[in-house]
Amino acid sequence: MARLNRGSGLRRLYTEQWGEAQYKQPYISDVDMLAAGVSQAFYDAKKDALIVTLIPGPIKTRSVSFVVRQLDAGKIYELIKDGKATGELSLTHQLESATWLKDGAVLITTSMSAPHTFVLVGK
Repeated sequence: MARLNRGSGLRRLYTEQWGEAQYKQPYISDVDMLAAGVSQAFYDAKKDALIVTLIPGPIKTRSVSFVVRQLDAGKIYELIKDGKATGELSLTHQLESATWLKDGAVLITTSMSAPHTFVLVGK
């Protein structure tokens, strides 16, 4: 547990309660935990960037998807995968691997043969 809980994370969750701003930040959901594990997922408010790293899960699969919630629909986001820009995403411009859903969330799909890191940066 100590290796997973760096920086006294559990203690901070108990002693430093989240404010309203943290509940309004983008986050991920709908990850098939048998197909992929989430090794990191955090939002950097200063950079307006959501960083997500997925690793292959115990069940081998060709692709996996996850949903990003609470993005600002009025913004353009640059999607970076494994350090390479894949394109810009907005309500009017979809990507092959990222599409806006009717509920305002974004569905991202990727291959899952190796770990992948995604960064969604607001512009």
